[in-house]
Amino acid sequence: MKMVKLAGAMAHSDARAMAMALALPAGLRHCAGMPLPRRIDTVRLVLRDPRPADAEALFTHALGSAEVLHLLGLRPHPSVADTRQHISHDIHRWLKQSGWLWVLALPSPEAPDGVAIGQVELTPMSHPGTSAHHLRLGYVLGRPWWGQGYMSEAVDAVLQAAMAQPQVWRVDALCDEANTASARLLARVGMQREGLLRKVVMHPNAAAHPRDAWLYARTREVLAAATPAVTPHATPHATSHNGSPSVTADLQPCPTPPCAT
Repeated sequence: MKMVKLAGAMAHSDARAMAMALALPAGLRHCAGMPLPRRIDTVRLVLRDPRPADAEALFTHALGSAEVLHLLGLRPHPSVADTRQHISHDIHRWLKQSGWLWVLALPSPEAPDGVAIGQVELTPMSHPGTSAHHLRLGYVLGRPWWGQGYMSEAVDAVLQAAMAQPQVWRVDALCDEANTASARLLARVGMQREGLLRKVVMHPNAAAHPRDAWLYARTREVLAAATPAVTPHATPHATSHNGSPSVTADLQPCPTPPCAT
């Protein structure tokens, strides 16, 4: 099996994590408990697991940019070394099944695995994470690619992969009240706005205090057959029904910074 060449400056833990992931047979490069694919090909993008070699591009285009991270919960990385450490953490999350992050990459004939332009992730919100029924969506996209539909394309693919897991009943996202572009994106991919949560997110690049955020979600529809039938002599009564979003699918065309949890 061909192994990628790891950067010499990469920490030993990074190298071990990457080597462990690459050593798995191709058919087993999934989370054992939740078999989400490590690679998803869309019309224009490759969504794949993160690699140490992505550090320079992600730092330059997204994780080192105060503009891109303005309405997100992450402070800009001071250096490429910080982004490399961030990637190491994300590699370990795949191995531990504590989260699933895909790099958005633009492929070309010269680089089939693409150049990194952003990220989209799912984090389990119920435990154990390997059988979580509730996942939280987050994403970020480099400024040069806003407004071109890339994040919508990526999020749609990730939502479809998540909802294909039989144990997953809910995927949601928190969107800063001021981030109207992300709100449009979440609605566009079929997520429903459930309400405004007060003082729920910390976005340190925008304010020193907690901020309000919209909660968007897509849920699995409960089959009508699971609803108890009304007996012939019972008096009918009204029951509430929560409709589920359509099955189209984002991560963040994305004119202003995407939202993340």
